[in-house]
Amino acid sequence: MSITVSLFSTSALAIQGGARCTRPYSGGEIWRVGTVSAGQEITVTIDISCIMSFTYPFDMNLSQLSGYTTYPGVPAPQAKSITVKGAQLMQGGFGTQGNVCPLGACRSLQQNVRFYSSVTFKLEAGVEPGYYEFKWQVFGTHRSAPQYSDEVNAGVITYTVESPACDLVSGAAVNLYLGAFSGSDISTANQTANIAVSCKKDVQVTAKLTPSQSIINSTPGLSATTLSGLSMVSCWADTGQPVDFSAARTFSFKSGSNSLRLRFTPRLNGASTQPVGNFSSNYTLTLNYQ
Repeated sequence: MSITVSLFSTSALAIQGGARCTRPYSGGEIWRVGTVSAGQEITVTIDISCIMSFTYPFDMNLSQLSGYTTYPGVPAPQAKSITVKGAQLMQGGFGTQGNVCPLGACRSLQQNVRFYSSVTFKLEAGVEPGYYEFKWQVFGTHRSAPQYSDEVNAGVITYTVESPACDLVSGAAVNLYLGAFSGSDISTANQTANIAVSCKKDVQVTAKLTPSQSIINSTPGLSATTLSGLSMVSCWADTGQPVDFSAARTFSFKSGSNSLRLRFTPRLNGASTQPVGNFSSNYTLTLNYQ
């Protein structure tokens, strides 16, 4: 299944041919980014060269239409920005009174004058593996006579989102239960989360743990729980070192099975503190493959 976005804008009033523009790529109308990671930021700058067939006595305003065709069959994020000289192009086709002039300073464009401009696209890659096509059109419209309007350029930016280097085997959620304990045996009330990861190849992985409750101290991995007077200590089970919430730890995973182990131990906030009741403490572990 694919999701198709139609980009073509038509208008019975559009009088075209005022600007004759080259297509952006020597190899056709497709800009091939190649293979990217899920969610990766993509920046592409397209140069535009046009010559005026007749005079626009005031100026030309640029606008754009864009959208995705995706072959994972899921929607992709819309463009983060489409800019000319740092100014965001408004959305619209033929006859759209845009807010950006191709030369920066808005002025008349005389017959036979050639002008150059560039459009910068900032995209955020889709998250599902597969092939993506980002289709775009840039339009130029006469400010005082919107019936004079041209498609000054159009093209396709393509990329492929690679499959993740590793997959979680243990599932997206790990639930640990500490059971019932009192202040006298709190030091033995701990549980270890085993996160199993299967990798297709040797890969460097950075792991960062972020608590949902407030951080009491980042360096020794101390965060609050939902019970007042009780906090939680997080540490790496293989080294016994506290987790640093402000930094990521790097692992060298091998092809095949790998694991991360995190130990969680409750701690009283003070010797005189004797909290009573149920509590929870939630965390998000983010793995980035390099």
